[in-house]
Amino acid sequence: MSIPCEVIEDLVSLYKDRAVQPKTASEVNAHLKSCSQCREYYRIYDSIEYRRVASTLKPPPITTTEAKYAVLSSRLRRYRKRLLAGVATIGLILTGAVVVLAFLLNRTRRHSCD
Repeated sequence: MSIPCEVIEDLVSLYKDRAVQPKTASEVNAHLKSCSQCREYYRIYDSIEYRRVASTLKPPPITTTEAKYAVLSSRLRRYRKRLLAGVATIGLILTGAVVVLAFLLNRTRRHSCD
């Protein structure tokens, strides 16, 4: 007995999930082998179903090693930022001190030359 294409289209999801009786599965399989239109319908359904399932999958949980690495990495970034800010501050203070010292020395020299 040949199953009409409309029925095959209704059975495709059940067939793919292997939720049909063995006799129905063999009938659907035989129809898909002989009918290019239903074979294409099955191929499209299969690719759409795969994308739907794949989009609902969650990434694997983070391992403790990865979590420790992430924490240490963020601490290291903060430390580097603080260190850079400290070095920049010390540089500005030293530059200011040199300017003030140069000004005072220059002023002292002018007064001693008068």
